[in-house]
Amino acid sequence: MKYLRYLKYERMVMNMNYKVKLGTLVTSLVLSGYITTIPVAHATSYKISPPLITTSRFITSNVGSHEVSVRQGQNKIDLDVSVTKNATASEIQQLLDYNKNNVYNLTIRIPYGTYVLDQELRIYSNTTIIVSTGAKLMKNHQRGAMIANDMSKDNGGYSTTENITIDGGIWDSSMIAGYNKGTESFRFIHATNVTVKNATIRNVPDKSHLITFAGVKNGTIENCILFGYNGETLKEAIQLDIVHDNIIVPSMQSSSILYDDLPCDTIVIKDNLIYNFPRGIGSHTSVQGVFHTNITIENNRLHDISEAAIKVYNYTNTNIKNNIIDRAGVGILVYTTIANEEMNYLPALPSTKKQPLPKNYRIVIEGNTIKNMRQYLEGSTLTWGDGIRVIGSKARPLSNVSIRKNKLTKTARYGIFVEYSPNCYIGSNYITDTYRYAICVHNSNSGNLYWNQISKAGAKNSYYGGIGVSYTQNLKIYSNKINVTAKNGIYLNSTTRNCNVTWNKITGVAAAQAIYADTKDGHTVKNNTPKVKK
Repeated sequence: MKYLRYLKYERMVMNMNYKVKLGTLVTSLVLSGYITTIPVAHATSYKISPPLITTSRFITSNVGSHEVSVRQGQNKIDLDVSVTKNATASEIQQLLDYNKNNVYNLTIRIPYGTYVLDQELRIYSNTTIIVSTGAKLMKNHQRGAMIANDMSKDNGGYSTTENITIDGGIWDSSMIAGYNKGTESFRFIHATNVTVKNATIRNVPDKSHLITFAGVKNGTIENCILFGYNGETLKEAIQLDIVHDNIIVPSMQSSSILYDDLPCDTIVIKDNLIYNFPRGIGSHTSVQGVFHTNITIENNRLHDISEAAIKVYNYTNTNIKNNIIDRAGVGILVYTTIANEEMNYLPALPSTKKQPLPKNYRIVIEGNTIKNMRQYLEGSTLTWGDGIRVIGSKARPLSNVSIRKNKLTKTARYGIFVEYSPNCYIGSNYITDTYRYAICVHNSNSGNLYWNQISKAGAKNSYYGGIGVSYTQNLKIYSNKINVTAKNGIYLNSTTRNCNVTWNKITGVAAAQAIYADTKDGHTVKNNTPKVKK
């Protein structure tokens, strides 16, 4: 009380001290020369003339001493709290719980130190966590994520949790990495405006992801370092998921989750470094009639990825641009169907309003650098080894994929391979040193292959080469420059019809092998170098 009586004489003060006692949730504030006591949990019911800013320390026996500042924001009080150095998970959670009723714009600062987390942290709407450079948060529990949004009031849709940011920190699961139990480091479900940035997230056990967004809208993952996986099961470092059931989207809060087949919408994944993981970014399950949409994956660096660096399963309106991928099983994999589909392509829930199959997927793969693709050993079978692979099916063709201005170097199989991808555009790519065809097109009508520069196409003495086409009609192949070390420059087999092959320049093979395209199949072959007519 002596402290309050002293402050009574301070008038028209914009920066001042106050005390917060968490046990009774009371804040003592100086407001323009008079004292008022405001319950923190109901602070917004009091009118405070902005810009009130106060700073002090609060002390409780069970949490410790924390630096706090308060500012009256436009709609909420901005509350900024610093965690005690080396606090426990329980102590951090007590501060997170301050926003359980969504009263504040809460910022929690975690200073340099080591924090052993023996329980999942739950984060609420309008909360930011800022972690100092070098601060380590060490996971020491097997159940649940390191941090997840609170689902206790979930009603489905994107609005269960809103406006979350996690900025910085080293989030490490090495203490449990050998336990062979799947988990996530970060898990966000049914949320809007989620940002994870400037963080290092690492060292998870088998069957785990580093970040999962499930049914998230307006999500961003940027400038993070993601690595470290102790297992053989193929999982993504960053996973985008559909909120289908507690098998596809497991959670310690599954009993509170309204599973509604909600996909991700408007996600940006950029400027991250990802390595030493089975897969980099993407999805391995989907739901019939449900599509992730408006996805941007750009300016990421991925290396030493066992299988797919970027794996896009039933996405629409997606841009994959300017990524650098080195040493992976396949650089970029875009698909609507794949083997063992009964395990991965799931029937929609009865209440789900399914979307029709898109006539135009609008996938853009542009400006990526992909090198040193190697085949992945799955059981006793070698698979993949491609730079860019696009896979549709007769029932679900993957239409309108644009593959442009990519640089692909040294692939164990194909440079670019598309199948059941009608109206595709493959242009201005630089492709060198492929074991099989630099570009292979299968069952993909009415596409365009143009302005590609191809060299060292096909292994020496093999029957591969620059461009290979099968079961395809009305394909335009024009203005490509091809240097071949194998058998064929451009090869259209007998299953192709009505393709145009014009203005291509082919070197490295005899004229008789430069282009194979039988005009009896309706092909137009003219103005190529060397001049060939088959």
